[in-house]
Amino acid sequence: MNPINQKLAIVLAALLPSAALADWTGGYAGLSVGTAITSELSADIEGESESIELDGGAVLGAFAGYQVQSGALAYGGELAFTNGTDFEGEFDGNAASLDFHTIDLKGRAGYAIDDLLLYGVLGFTQLDGENTTNGISENGDGVNFGFGADYRISDRAVIGAEYLARRVTLDDAVDTEVDFDTLSLRVSFKF
Repeated sequence: MNPINQKLAIVLAALLPSAALADWTGGYAGLSVGTAITSELSADIEGESESIELDGGAVLGAFAGYQVQSGALAYGGELAFTNGTDFEGEFDGNAASLDFHTIDLKGRAGYAIDDLLLYGVLGFTQLDGENTTNGISENGDGVNFGFGADYRISDRAVIGAEYLARRVTLDDAVDTEVDFDTLSLRVSFKF
């Protein structure tokens, strides 16, 4: 590189803003709103497999977590509570209206690109469900996994989206499995 081009490159580098990584280290808490992508119950009844798709329902939640950043990598944990209501379906000829409540303990690992954090999730889910048609309650536990993106809009405020799949086995006599996948918009504040 000739001396004139070298000096020009130094001047341009000094004038152009440098993109610094956002600091993702610390605690955070927030709220989420979303919808179920998939909500399905599968059961083995007297040797026969029955499966129903559940329609409708809103999914609201609250979450809190802590993460640590090392260079562009960020990792940590999160505890989330989700409430899904008014899921409709028909099981064995009977209409059902179901509400779900989940507690998700999630490990998160991600990669920061300026103010954007792309991450993956793996964890444990506890699910409580109630058939509001007949008052029968069920609960169980299983795994969750998914991915998401957070975008820092200020030093403390973050917006994002997350896809989370849950695979839960209920503690009942008919060996019922629940697939409950959600897509949520999230707003959180760092502290």
